[in-house]
Formats: sequence, C-alpha cells, structure tokens
Amino acid sequence: MNQRQIITLLLSASVLSGCAGLKGRVPEYPIVADASAPPSTPASGAISAPVQLAPVPPAAKPISDAKVAPVAEPTMQRTPIVTEEAPEKATPAAVTPVSVAPIATSQAKPIASTVPSTLDAAFTEGLTSCSTIANRPPVTLIPEDRAIAESGGALRLGSALRVGAGLFEDRASSAVGPVSYRYVASYRGLSADLVQVTEGGVISYILLNRHSGAQARLSDIPTPSPDGRYFAAAVVKRFDFTGVEIIEQVGGSWAKGIQVSDAPAPCDLHWLTGDSLAVRVWNTGARRDAVVQFSNQVWTTTIR
Repeated sequence: MNQRQIITLLLSASVLSGCAGLKGRVPEYPIVADASAPPSTPASGAISAPVQLAPVPPAAKPISDAKVAPVAEPTMQRTPIVTEEAPEKATPAAVTPVSVAPIATSQAKPIASTVPSTLDAAFTEGLTSCSTIANRPPVTLIPEDRAIAESGGALRLGSALRVGAGLFEDRASSAVGPVSYRYVASYRGLSADLVQVTEGGVISYILLNRHSGAQARLSDIPTPSPDGRYFAAAVVKRFDFTGVEIIEQVGGSWAKGIQVSDAPAPCDLHWLTGDSLAVRVWNTGARRDAVVQFSNQVWTTTIR
C-alpha cells in the first residue's frame, strides 16, 4: 500500500474507536452564553467533567389535578363571664344600690324657707303647707342688718332694738334664761312689724304696731287677713296646745288673742274672707278640711 492508503486506514480506525468510546458517556451540550450578562473571569483550575442532573419527579400533583381540602376554622371556646366569681384582674368592689322608700307628702322635709324683709299672705300661708309644716325646720332669716335697712323704721343700737315706737332690750339672764330679740320683717301695706324673741331657747314672735308700740305674742309667724284686721298662726304643737291662734288689731292696739283648740294640728291655712279661714286638721285619724269662722262673737270650727 502506498502512503495515502495507509493514512486513510489509520483515520478510519481512529474514528471507529472514538465512536465505540462514546457509547458509555453522557453527551455534552454546548454552553450558550447570555450576551447581556457581564463577562466572567475564566477559572484558573481545570474544568471538571460535566455532572448529569437527573430529572426530579414532582412531589405533588399539578394544581389542575390536585384536590385541596378546605382548612377547618378553629373553634373558639367562649366562656361566659360570671360577675359573682372573682375575675382574673382585681376590680373595685361593687356598689350596692340603696333602695329609698318614697316619703309621704305629710312627712316630706322641705328646704328651710328664707323669710323676706317684707311679708304678705302669699308667703306666710306657704309656711303652713301640710306637706311641710309637721317637719318644717326653723325658718331662715335674712341678716338682721339687711332686714333693718329695708324696714324703713327699725334701728339696732348694741343690745337694744328699736322698731318705731317699740323698744326691745336683750338680756343675759331672766327667769327663763337669756332673752334676745331680732328684727324679722314688716308686713306689706300694714303698720305691723314682726320681731323674733328667744327666751331660754324657746322661739316665739311678737307683732308690733310701729306707730303705737303695742305688742302681741304668737307661737309662729302669722298670716294677715285680707283687710289686715286679723292675724292667724297655725300651731302644730306648742307645749300642750295645738290649734289656731288668732289676734285682732283694733286701732293701734291688739285685742286679746284667741286659741282655737278644736282645729288640731292645723295646716294649709289660708283666709277665705276677712273673718273666716280654711284649714286642714287632724281628725279621726285622717286629714280633713275645716273652716274656722268668727260668728256671734265667737270663733268656731266646722269640720267637713
């Protein structure tokens, strides 16, 4: 054989041996570089043989085939709060409501009324209301200096009180104890003034005619009749007396006072005419309407 034939034979043997060796090897694929990626630095060491990556079987079925079981919502245990049991955190002590029984009208205690410097029947009749008279606290008087300033005829000089023609002197001692006087008010449209006297702790009232100085004593603040001739006071309890006290003003003096005892525990006193007044009295265990009237020179009570 010539030289050309020898070379051809060698090349054919080489190709056959190379094909036989490729049967046990994994085919190599060229690496395609991304043109947009930055150039990398070639490794300095030798490049190892490529590693074959076996396909990974899917661990779950595709979404289209898988059946997703709904997640059950956890059940919340609800425990009612019992107020009688002690809570986890300390709380203030509970306030126990107090049941207040309604007060009957006849037992209601009013706020003390302030007596003005000028009195009239509208005010004094209110002091005898059945809803307040039985439990009425002492009336509240305005300061004496103010009452005197508005009186137009009263004057205080130390322990002495002068009201028109009348003169009163405080005393540190007497048969019943200390005695003091206090100017209260004048009656609108009448020549009459009211003075409070305290003797041994017991309070009563003096009606004074400021022109003559004549005086009359009553147990409580009196109410004038429409013509100003009579003054009447409702006395619920004064020592051993209960009823209506009536005093008559004649000219510049006072006639003897009358105590109408057949009108016990009177209240809601108001004048009907110049010589008759309506009042509610306590009779046979209940309040009843009554009329106290001056007839035949005598004051009589008619209970209805």
